[in-house]
Amino acid sequence: MLAWGANGTASGQFRLVNGVAVSADGAFVYATDELNGRVQKFDANGTYVGQWGAFGSGTGQFNFPEGIAVDGVGDVYVVDNGNDRVQKFDAAGNYQFTIGSTGSGPGQFSSPWDVAAGGSEVFVSDHGNHRVAVFTAGGAFLRAWSTQKPGDALSFSPLGIDVRAGHVAVADPDFARGHLFDPDGTYATEFGSPGGGAGQFATPYGVALRGNGGVFMTDLSGRVLRFSTPPVAAQHTTWGRLKADRR
Repeated sequence: MLAWGANGTASGQFRLVNGVAVSADGAFVYATDELNGRVQKFDANGTYVGQWGAFGSGTGQFNFPEGIAVDGVGDVYVVDNGNDRVQKFDAAGNYQFTIGSTGSGPGQFSSPWDVAAGGSEVFVSDHGNHRVAVFTAGGAFLRAWSTQKPGDALSFSPLGIDVRAGHVAVADPDFARGHLFDPDGTYATEFGSPGGGAGQFATPYGVALRGNGGVFMTDLSGRVLRFSTPPVAAQHTTWGRLKADRR
């Protein structure tokens, strides 16, 4: 096991790490340092490489950076939650462009939470608008979906999102479960249920898909749950517990 960082504002320190992403070649790790309003970059051994960002609403600035993703060519997408946008940077942190703006129309966001890059498309969990929004790698809006499954009128407020191997996994805190979709938004299946038992969630939060099957989801009860895919619910493993003092 390898760990790095400490509470603080200096380079290599953090004040609430929220999102983390790894480059396709495994050489670099990027983390959103939410309360310091920045992204920090490390090599795979935890050695500090660089950082970018500051609090604000200007180009390259952040108002609570949340989710982060790296695409196949090394470009970095950062969810700028408080500014209702996603900003794209190159691997060195040079600003490229902004995706989205505040609102409920196509391509707009209300409290976006997480981002995933899959192939030539970018998937964003648009938490406040109760939907998943999809864009090209160039930032053009493609489509969105907000219902959980066919015939279900209930919307969701997605948090974590990931895409891999033809699946889009979404954490649904409202109904304490996860969902799998095809990349075009076609509903595939759900997994988990409310509760504290095996395969159950209090509040599902983050999600990660494995290329050879399997989905990992963090729960705010202090646990990580693993399900197999497909079918998602065929097996599950849980580890971790909530510590009484989380300071």
